[in-house]
Amino acid sequence: MQNIQLAEQLYLSRSHFQKLFRDCIGMTPSRYHAQYRNK
Repeated sequence: MQNIQLAEQLYLSRSHFQKLFRDCIGMTPSRYHAQYRNK
């Protein structure tokens, strides 16, 4: 039971990081930093 939860957590965090990574690659550094300043 615990193993299933752990695997699910790993999968969710991995897909989340992949999304973040794609977002970072999709923009230039200046746009990336500007977005963070605006938050």
